[in-house]
Amino acid sequence: MKELIKRILKEQQEEPVLSKKEILLFKFINDNKQKSGTKSEIIQLIKEMLGYFGFSQSDATMYYEIYTANFRPNGDYQNLTKENFKDYREFKQRKVTNNTAYEYATAKMPFKGSNIEGQWNVNSNNEWYYVIESYGWYPVFLFINNQWYRTLDTYSSSTRKQMSQVDPLKYDSNLRANVMGVTKGEMERLIDGRYDVNRVKSDRVTSFVIHKGNKLNQSKLISGGYGDNAHRVNFMIKDIEDVDGKIKISVEILKAGKMIGRKMIPDSNFKDDPQLLNGIMNTIKQDLLRTYPTHLTNDNTEIELLN
Repeated sequence: MKELIKRILKEQQEEPVLSKKEILLFKFINDNKQKSGTKSEIIQLIKEMLGYFGFSQSDATMYYEIYTANFRPNGDYQNLTKENFKDYREFKQRKVTNNTAYEYATAKMPFKGSNIEGQWNVNSNNEWYYVIESYGWYPVFLFINNQWYRTLDTYSSSTRKQMSQVDPLKYDSNLRANVMGVTKGEMERLIDGRYDVNRVKSDRVTSFVIHKGNKLNQSKLISGGYGDNAHRVNFMIKDIEDVDGKIKISVEILKAGKMIGRKMIPDSNFKDDPQLLNGIMNTIKQDLLRTYPTHLTNDNTEIELLN
């Protein structure tokens, strides 16, 4: 039995750590890096190949660093194992300027700028996570379990500036669409493993419904649309419920109508105009999402018209 366990452990250590596509990518770089020449040219070459393989092109810098650290002149990348592979998550932090830090943040590589740094760590659940911190203690971006998060809380203009400079998602519209905004407390619980994305979502629903009292029966006048579709609506929230894990907000519209110049023309039959009604409901929802960003998201919020 002991010999069997030893053999299994040895096989696990020797099994390839790179996928077939990654092995092909590194072999391709070996064959073409002399033609490419500079680092930036090689990264551009990698970016093109990542697109061909169906990988995210934003990972080009990461693959460059992994390739460089694990370079094999004879191209036998299939022989890289857990035992001899230099894991990029354990690389030393690279010193960078804040204006170029986003390149490393996008690649999820360890870096250290001026009062902003990114590095990999392991939490109590043995989960790897990549966190970008401002001033060495305030988490602003987090990548864990294949999900990006960004903080909704910023305490200073310098932190906001750092977030703008280092933002790993600003040049990737697909990643930006999937990033989830969280509070500092939620991010800290995600980091230490107490929360996962589902727990964050469910707690938000519960909290918003429990504390609904201070949100009810307060009228609000807002505007939306533009051109011929410009409109204004006066509404109030009448009830908030948890319905199948989503936040259902029931609203009463007190007055609504299209805008003529700067003046609203009240229309008691606005519900008979599908385009106007759809525009009004969307305007209400977007206003509520902006008003309560720590709880409401487009996919967890439903608006019901009562009257």
